[in-house]
Amino acid sequence: MKDLLIKNGDLVFTGTDFRLVKGSEQLRQNVESILKTSEGEYVLDEDLGLNRENILGKGFDEELARTDIVEAIGQEQRIEEVSQIDFEKNGRELKINLKMIEMDEEELELEVDLDA
Repeated sequence: MKDLLIKNGDLVFTGTDFRLVKGSEQLRQNVESILKTSEGEYVLDEDLGLNRENILGKGFDEELARTDIVEAIGQEQRIEEVSQIDFEKNGRELKINLKMIEMDEEELELEVDLDA
């Protein structure tokens, strides 16, 4: 599967051509997009995205956040399992480090920055 390459929320170009991403990089990009989209934000699919109620604010609960993250990643059918979730919280910034298992049993690592 191929998709347009997105960096920092912007499409990436080489000259006048869109850059494409495929394979594991495309899968990483798709999972990151799901996690950076608030559930209900995307009008065409209001179920898409991450429920941020347990992530935003002062009452951060790691276990509830883990559950919400696993549920959100479950929207990507090519991920078989989320094997590890680590959090680095610094004030209103939250960094999520993930290890996931693809359907072909390859391990996939991803770091996602969320503004909490």
